[in-house]
Amino acid sequence: MTRLRTVEMSLVLASLSACANFAPKAGEQTDAYVKALNVLSPPSAPGGELDTTWEYYLKMYADCDGDLPFQCELYESAFVDAYIAQLLVSVTGQSTNDIRTLAMAYEEFRKSADTISASYDAWLQATMRQMGWFSVGTYGESADAAAFLLIQHSGNEAWQKQALADLTGRMASGETNPRNVAMLSDRIALKEGALQKFGTGNGTRRAHASSRPEQLNERRAAAGMGPIERYEASMGSKYC
Repeated sequence: MTRLRTVEMSLVLASLSACANFAPKAGEQTDAYVKALNVLSPPSAPGGELDTTWEYYLKMYADCDGDLPFQCELYESAFVDAYIAQLLVSVTGQSTNDIRTLAMAYEEFRKSADTISASYDAWLQATMRQMGWFSVGTYGESADAAAFLLIQHSGNEAWQKQALADLTGRMASGETNPRNVAMLSDRIALKEGALQKFGTGNGTRRAHASSRPEQLNERRAAAGMGPIERYEASMGSKYC
């Protein structure tokens, strides 16, 4: 069985579990899921970087020791969310009538993905009420990025706006990466049909649809990002 197929099986399980509102008892995992989590050495790209976001968070989950509260749950959520997002993007622009994703008709998969996303929204909101943010100083940059990924991929704009206000306040104290605030700000702007501030949304086709474009690179530099020209060259025709 290939590594990718093993992870697909784990996603089928996650999809069905979310749709059925079913949570396995602590310590119980299916053979397919255990195999997926045993992928400890994903293939590397030049420079030693992992090929995809979901592989990175799968590795983080597999290596998680659980020393910090909710850390392992966060990486599990991020790996599933990133893989689902990759599958959804892979069919963007195609006719979905005959597409089957994870052995499900596309629309069924889309509804399941939305259900999973909503469950992550609820989990992250509840976690933040209990312990605050997965701050860089305590949890490290990877956890900060993983929690942000769940917010960035959320379909709940009201929750994204609440999170943006929260993260903006935490940015000054170094609890979260300034890029998170920049990217979430642009994501909300795109949803509302407004101009972006940092040009991070939807790759090259919308990068220049920003307010005060003459100051775009200054704003990006303040958020720890490189010039828009470098960003566009790296993105090509990809989507954010």
